[in-house]
Amino acid sequence: MNTLAIQFAVAAVMVPVGIAGAVIAALSAVITCVVLIRGSDEIGIPVAGWIVGTILSLAAAFVELTPTVVAAGAGAVLVVVALVVIGGRRAHSRRLHMR
Repeated sequence: MNTLAIQFAVAAVMVPVGIAGAVIAALSAVITCVVLIRGSDEIGIPVAGWIVGTILSLAAAFVELTPTVVAAGAGAVLVVVALVVIGGRRAHSRRLHMR
């Protein structure tokens, strides 16, 4: 078995794992955003799910970068939403303390 055949065999296994990881990362990012918007600060498990999904999406990176890009994009959206929500909470608390 030559190296090209081995690479195709590994790709046949790793690409679906990477796609599943990207789906896990995206769903975890959505769940984290919903939890933040609802006002809870307990985001440890969804963020851990995003990290695991991102690591799994790296499994397909040597063949296809799309799952890794999807997982990283979900993380970027998660950071932006978190900054907006936390900034809004701080502005709201400052307005309450000014009265």
